[in-house]
Amino acid sequence: MKRIISVFLMTVIVFSSITALAADNGKRQILLCYDNGELVHSSLLKDGAKPDIPEEYKNTAKKVYNVLTDTFSEYEETEESETYLTRLMANMPADKNYVISPLSLKMAMMMTANGADGETQAELLKAFDATNLEEYNSSANELIESFEDEYTNSAVNIANS
Repeated sequence: MKRIISVFLMTVIVFSSITALAADNGKRQILLCYDNGELVHSSLLKDGAKPDIPEEYKNTAKKVYNVLTDTFSEYEETEESETYLTRLMANMPADKNYVISPLSLKMAMMMTANGADGETQAELLKAFDATNLEEYNSSANELIESFEDEYTNSAVNIANS
């Protein structure tokens, strides 16, 4: 009976994760942890974020279920890469609350980089993880256009200018 309840609860967790993913715009993937072939934990995988795996499940076998393609793949743990946003947040006081738009911040600083040259431009590119200003400008433009294409009944207005 205990095993039936355990299987039922894990099924509920997986299906609630799938439901949450269906409404999410992320990768729509679930990390599944197995111990001796039995599902013991599941968690959502978000773009760029490390999954929240409880310590007792760190050494279990792991698979990734993709909701969109209904496929399983092996889970590969990667090192969390440092970005301008993680560096910024590491230097912010921990006892304060902040609301930061990473997109707006980077776009504003890249506009500044467009007006700079030499060492100043190089430092801005390095600080915001951009390798090539023309390439960044092109990808930023594509991003804005993709937002406009996706939300045809609304306009994307970025206040930076």
